[in-house]
Amino acid sequence: MECLIENDTEGVLEIIEGYLYAVNKSQFLKEAEIPRSTAYNVFRRRNPMIIDGNLLFTEFKGALTENYVAQELLAAKHRESHYLASEGSAEVDFLIEDDHEIYPLEVKAGTSQKKKSLLVYNQKYAPSKLYRASTMNLKHDGSIYNYPLYLISRILYSLKGE
Repeated sequence: MECLIENDTEGVLEIIEGYLYAVNKSQFLKEAEIPRSTAYNVFRRRNPMIIDGNLLFTEFKGALTENYVAQELLAAKHRESHYLASEGSAEVDFLIEDDHEIYPLEVKAGTSQKKKSLLVYNQKYAPSKLYRASTMNLKHDGSIYNYPLYLISRILYSLKGE
């Protein structure tokens, strides 16, 4: 507060700027629906995406992968995208309708073999096929078909048996 006593206008402006920054940050954190870790990184480093380009792909890897799959399905003439969220924590990323049957498609950004959502869906609706898109190779394990991400546009052809 010496700046007030010494009539230092630049010092007063710095204090006001710091206060407004803190108030705006608090308000932003209350209203924003982004992960806290992301907000922390944004405020701590100003723009973490510029400083650490990989942070974007670490923080939003799943969302970016799901968006990629949505774009591929759209490009392959699959016009509508639907998803299913159960009452619990199971969520199927895409539901694909073909020939009066609905198939679940779970998207994984890495090589994770977790399939809780597919198993919950299978238990409730019992489709003939369950699909997963991931970075793993093309694989068929029982009723689960894994498609590598680069091949996801071909999933619609496999439904038709082509």
